[in-house]
Amino acid sequence: MEVPNIRKGTSATVDLLPHLNVDGSPVLIGLIKQRFSVSRRGDVREVSGAEAVLCDEPWDPDAPEVSSIRVPSDVCLAKPSTDVIVAGSAMAPYREPVESLNCLVRVGPVERVFTVHGTRVWYQGVLGLALTPPEAFEAVAVRWEYAWGGADFTEGQKPLEEARNPVGRGVVRDKSTLVHQPAPQIEDPARPIARHGSHVPVGIGAIGRHWHPRRTYTGTYDDLWKVERMPLLPLDFDPRFHQAAAPGLTTPQPLRGGERVQIVHMCAEGPLDFLLPTRRFFAMKDVVSSSSLPCWTRCSSSPTRAASRLHGDLSCHCPVGCMTFTSSKSTRSGWSSGCFKRSDTTLGARLRGVPTSWRAAFGTGSAQTPRCFGRLSAHSARPSQIVHFVIRAERQ
Repeated sequence: MEVPNIRKGTSATVDLLPHLNVDGSPVLIGLIKQRFSVSRRGDVREVSGAEAVLCDEPWDPDAPEVSSIRVPSDVCLAKPSTDVIVAGSAMAPYREPVESLNCLVRVGPVERVFTVHGTRVWYQGVLGLALTPPEAFEAVAVRWEYAWGGADFTEGQKPLEEARNPVGRGVVRDKSTLVHQPAPQIEDPARPIARHGSHVPVGIGAIGRHWHPRRTYTGTYDDLWKVERMPLLPLDFDPRFHQAAAPGLTTPQPLRGGERVQIVHMCAEGPLDFLLPTRRFFAMKDVVSSSSLPCWTRCSSSPTRAASRLHGDLSCHCPVGCMTFTSSKSTRSGWSSGCFKRSDTTLGARLRGVPTSWRAAFGTGSAQTPRCFGRLSAHSARPSQIVHFVIRAERQ
């Protein structure tokens, strides 16, 4: 597939990534990613240097098969809404050791309140397995490995798994093996874990592709699929599979920008409180050729959703569609994508926003999710022509 050249007038990272559409035709995913720095006072400014994540990045790169996801992939054809994902640490105020912290992540209409404890272990009590008091800590990474969950795949026995968090702590077939072993450190303050039993995993990071509920959206891979569709996705594949946020942290509607963000006890210098910045990105064609310029027309305005996520990386750590926090400030990256498709005589573009004959709203930077896709086609594009996509940003 021929990838058009890109000229950009923005600090955002812009990439065109070859991909396959649901019908197997080649497409280019246009990905725009912007980082932001957030001060203690809530001032937000653009920062260059965002990098496209092509595949899920695990917390433990040396053992990705048993590690949770730290930063999910940016690449997919479409997402119904915005993911709020935080990869960071619970931090004691001013680094003074504490035994427990109540933390908060709130972005617009979604929020997660959770408690993080220092190291504690299981011990055999009078009424069964119980937990020791937590040790003091300065910082604890908020990873799924430290929440309730786990899996037991003992050979010769039926697998036992907490499908919502198979990498967590506590789920085993023989409870006696947990004695003196680390216990969950992250929990819901309304449902604290005091003894071994049935609990709900709590977290703010990305969930795995094979975890519940994402795996319920993969579709049907039966004999009919093998004959008629393989290796393409099944016809009943659900785009919600691409929503990588923890249950409850996918927004009901795509974020528009201007939503309030509050993060408590994840920065040593104090809480963060700011508004998501609002940006619009525009894509324009620029064809260099001795022949006449192709004529762009609007062919469709179907409201297909583009991919979008908010992601924070706090190391103070935290991505929100992506955010990155470092000590007293944070950087936020957000992204959305459109698809470019090329045939022998047509260069088509599915772009988010409201397209015109020469310019189309391409997508959002960090905070805003576009309203719809329009489809643009350039007719009579010849192989000798050099097609450029010019990307520029506009504040709102």
